[in-house]
Amino acid sequence: MISLTIIFALIYYVMSFSTPILIDSNQGTIMKDHNLAEMIYYSGSTLLSIGYGDLNPIGPIRYISLFESFLGIVAPTVIFISEVNKKFKDS
Repeated sequence: MISLTIIFALIYYVMSFSTPILIDSNQGTIMKDHNLAEMIYYSGSTLLSIGYGDLNPIGPIRYISLFESFLGIVAPTVIFISEVNKKFKDS
């Protein structure tokens, strides 16, 4: 999960070079200067499906964020099911 967070944070960070990708909902303004720490925070809250709502994606990054949140739900489920199946096979 940590590696997924970092991978998506790097994707967001690289995409932010060409255009703003987030809106600061607290101030209601488009964020023009992004740093890697903000992208890790945004990626982590998206992957964990917390979504505080303080940062909102705009443009095509919305679809990448949607995919990341999907992975945040599916990946732990797949890991859990595989571990349960492993336990039953060993018994």
